[in-house]
Amino acid sequence: MPVEEMARTGEINMWRIVFFYGLFTGIFVFIAFWRKIFRSTAVALIICWLAGSSLVLFISSFENQATTPTQSTPTFTGQDLFDAVNKYRKEKGIEELKLEDKLCNNLAQRYFDVKKGIDEGIAHKGLDEWFDKYVAPYGNYSIQEDFAWGNTPEEVIKAWEGSPGHRLSILEPKNKLGCSYAAEGYGIIVLGYKLAYTSNSGSNEGPSRTGRIISYHEWCGDKDISIYENELITKKSSDGNIYTMTQGDWDCYENFLRNK
Repeated sequence: MPVEEMARTGEINMWRIVFFYGLFTGIFVFIAFWRKIFRSTAVALIICWLAGSSLVLFISSFENQATTPTQSTPTFTGQDLFDAVNKYRKEKGIEELKLEDKLCNNLAQRYFDVKKGIDEGIAHKGLDEWFDKYVAPYGNYSIQEDFAWGNTPEEVIKAWEGSPGHRLSILEPKNKLGCSYAAEGYGIIVLGYKLAYTSNSGSNEGPSRTGRIISYHEWCGDKDISIYENELITKKSSDGNIYTMTQGDWDCYENFLRNK
């Protein structure tokens, strides 16, 4: 039964109790006056009102508890999130990610570290350390990490979609590998690709969504947004000027210059 209908039913039942309580009280008062038992009537009325009021309040509170919806903890898994990301990429015409076991190394602990970092006000806490210890020794990877909360995998995707940096990350065609973990509504995904060259250590090149969360005025969207400080890239544009912008703004600005 829908919650709204249950609430209406509970309200109707409460008013039925009030109606019958008033009816029986009225009958009792009529009989008492008819028999002229006035003192007993006064005492009985007080007792009836106290007992009746307590009964109505008790039933009302019980029904409110019974009809109040309880919010359950989200139960989607890392695989559910991984599938949702691939569905989203496919809808946008981007090749689906392939599960990469090296990116799954100690990812559950990585999830808890990121979550703890959020409580401390540090975004993506320990990303470089995790990468150097658990990913770099097994290959030359360039990776990115996304973290968000939602009741469903689709809500997590929507949260990322609303952030230019995260949206670029999950829709980046070069990112062909990935692994994800989720618990209690929080989801983390590490995605990236293997570099063509070889070296003695891995690489996590390019901007990363780490550091403090700062306010940023988006050039392309002309609005104020919140980003991680390390998402900013300072370089010279094709018009010869040096700017500091996010990757999303860089792509948008260079496209503007080409079509100018």
